Amino acid sequence: PIKNIKHAKVFIVIVKNYSNVEFIEVPLKSRGYEVESEIPIDIEYKGVNVGKNLRIDILVNEEIILELKSVENVLPVHKKQLLTYLRLLNIQVGLLINFNVSILKEGITRITNISGKI
Repeated sequence: PIKNIKHAKVFIVIVKNYSNVEFIEVPLKSRGYEVESEIPIDIEYKGVNVGKNLRIDILVNEEIILELKSVENVLPVHKKQLLTYLRLLNIQVGLLINFNVSILKEGITRITNISGKI
């Protein structure tokens, strides 16, 4: 869970100004956040790795996933993708951020993992 709601506000301000993973990662790190990007997720099913191509765009403080898109419309599959990442890593909150909008706040969707792990 987010320890301080102020974190979410900082993320939105940073994301408003930058539309590239590196440009989001650097200002977050400069503010003291622990940031990892392009994190591979391995999923095994009956001993076979079936999740080779899954990658989380940005993980902040091991508490929040930022999933970045630039699409005409955010589809249900995009929301389910983020929810799957949240469940696989047992993280409670993620932001799906679509940069293909005229007003960025309209492109930010908060997704929560209420049920816990898959």
